[in-house]
Amino acid sequence: MSRIVLCGLLMAFVFMFSHFCTQEINPEFPILKGPYLGQPPPGNTPEIFAPGIVSTERKEFMYGFFNNGSLFFFESSIPDIEKDWINIPVYRTEIKNGSWTKPQTWERTGRPWIYVYPDAPEGTKIFFAWKKNLDGSGPRMDIDLWKAVKLSEGWTLPVRLRPPVNTEKFDSWPSLSEKETLYFFSSRNGGFGKLDLYCSVLQDGEYQEVENLGQGINSEEHDHDPCIAPAESYLLWCSNRPGGYGGNDLYVAYRKENGQWTKPFNLGDKINTSANETRPYVTDDGKYLFFVSDTNRNLDIFWVDARIIEELKEEKFKYLR
Repeated sequence: MSRIVLCGLLMAFVFMFSHFCTQEINPEFPILKGPYLGQPPPGNTPEIFAPGIVSTERKEFMYGFFNNGSLFFFESSIPDIEKDWINIPVYRTEIKNGSWTKPQTWERTGRPWIYVYPDAPEGTKIFFAWKKNLDGSGPRMDIDLWKAVKLSEGWTLPVRLRPPVNTEKFDSWPSLSEKETLYFFSSRNGGFGKLDLYCSVLQDGEYQEVENLGQGINSEEHDHDPCIAPAESYLLWCSNRPGGYGGNDLYVAYRKENGQWTKPFNLGDKINTSANETRPYVTDDGKYLFFVSDTNRNLDIFWVDARIIEELKEEKFKYLR
């Protein structure tokens, strides 16, 4: 099952985007062949992903690999993103004739704040977060979850998910399991903190009552950017709760035999720093954990061997019974 995180991307949404422009992020781009832009695989210590190629002196955000790893999207912004975070450029690179192309910006109208998760083996559905209206109008902080379906004649127009999934608050960052259970974060009323994690089960084609993942998972602070394992065996997310190493840290909870979640475990000082770590993403092949960190006083994309997730589970096994 493909679980790619993309931002403002998909070819199906031609009504959102106009055309590719020729602006390139690297004027001299090396010949790159092989998976993951031909980068040497990381070990148990996080490494900057594609330094000087993707991760540069600018601020980058990881959104994922698509089309069986042959297409890659990321954001690369001006230094002060706070002044214009709604229009951060999105870049695309893909394998053509056996090599990765130079990253190019996607020219479009507005900045669709989209996180896309093709949730079926054939990629027949996509879920994404965007404003209340597809034309980009509506309150700046009223982000909703949307869905589109691929038919034989092409993609349907996106449809905003019905309440109780969407509210008048901030509902964002969908992540789907193999059973199409929807995980996301929200600033809706009634949570335990400023942002909480929620899930909703699909039944008879409709998402059911939204469930807060509970005070064990959520804190009084910001809990966001969920990444659910396909079989829902673990859940990754970021939080600025007390007791971490810095601002936002990455956490994991594992599913116990009784179906309940374990308490959250900080991924530790191999991953987290005194800075901010956000946007966890595990590749479809399960090999690598990607995330964003500003440990170098600059937002860069890091990756590490995803076995760290299972190794931590074995270390904490006494909590999983």
